[in-house]
Amino acid sequence: MGALTGDEREFIDAAARHASELSWRLWAEVDQLPLEIGDDEGALWVALRSLQEKAKLSRQLADNAAGHGLLHRRYSALAEETERALAVLSDRLAAHGPRRGDADA
Repeated sequence: MGALTGDEREFIDAAARHASELSWRLWAEVDQLPLEIGDDEGALWVALRSLQEKAKLSRQLADNAAGHGLLHRRYSALAEETERALAVLSDRLAAHGPRRGDADA
């Protein structure tokens, strides 16, 4: 494996900045959630939202890395792994009904 080109380094730097910004936004959202200590269900909903954001970011990074071989494959694999975990958690939460505090549908 050779040294990274300027474009590849620039892409990686931009992806890292984007991931950092997303992380800060996500924590800001988490701070606004009405969770109580010991609220396992609330923690699961936070985990679900985190997985949704991770999957979305991974897909965006994979799309942006098209033509960058290794980066594209890595982000695509990360997105697929995250989407599988998201499906499992979503199914588990759906089996227990809507989130407490959500409006009745």
